[in-house]
Amino acid sequence: MIFKTLIAAGAALVLSSSLSFAETTTEKAEAIVSPADELEVLDTLIYSVRLRMAYGPSVWTADLDRTFNMNPLKLRYVVEPSCRAPFVTMYLRDRVTGFWQKTRRDVDVDRHTLSSFDGIKFEIDQPYLVSQTCEFNVSGVETGPGRPDDNDIWGAGVLAGGSEYTGGFVRNLEVAISAEHRIRGFRLSIPEFCKDLEILEAGTVTEGIFDPATVVDARKNIFKVAGGSVRSSVVRFSINGPFDSRCFIPVYTYGEN
Repeated sequence: MIFKTLIAAGAALVLSSSLSFAETTTEKAEAIVSPADELEVLDTLIYSVRLRMAYGPSVWTADLDRTFNMNPLKLRYVVEPSCRAPFVTMYLRDRVTGFWQKTRRDVDVDRHTLSSFDGIKFEIDQPYLVSQTCEFNVSGVETGPGRPDDNDIWGAGVLAGGSEYTGGFVRNLEVAISAEHRIRGFRLSIPEFCKDLEILEAGTVTEGIFDPATVVDARKNIFKVAGGSVRSSVVRFSINGPFDSRCFIPVYTYGEN
């Protein structure tokens, strides 16, 4: 679903024949919503707003009119003469707790660990001009039945063992698994109390060769092994996190369908 007009609660709205202006309660951010053409994108646009930003830092916050669970997301700005790319950090509001979580930039997408979110926030730094205007668009991919990354296909998995994480950067944690049966994926079950961990790399070792796996659910840390089902002997992963985060991380494997 596409939302072309999402204004933060409490904003004062002034209408004109072609543009709508909204002064927000946050710092130096002004929304301008215009009847622009739909973006031609391959994935689903869930939020779009045109912001007029003063020089320096500003904040824009908006409620979404329904809950989303898309992960990862793409944050794009529309290239135009009025927009010289500002620095933008995106936050999502947890539907359950109401707390904001900063997304993690991964190459050209933003990832998060929330099961669902119902609000979005941009922290902006615009160090170029006294004022500039940019259109921002956030999109994601809906997961449907039968897709390879549909979580219903993966389920709970089978407990293979686990590894002790002692905090900070730890390279090549390993969990031995049986090579008797082929596996198509695995899950790193990081406890909720072990906060702010980042999985830098995860994969399988087959006949002494490490093959990086592909993330299919960043929230649940489910990975699909490379090259289809394999007879691996080890699941190996590297983690970075706070020095005071210590926990046992169980590993579950998924056999062939």
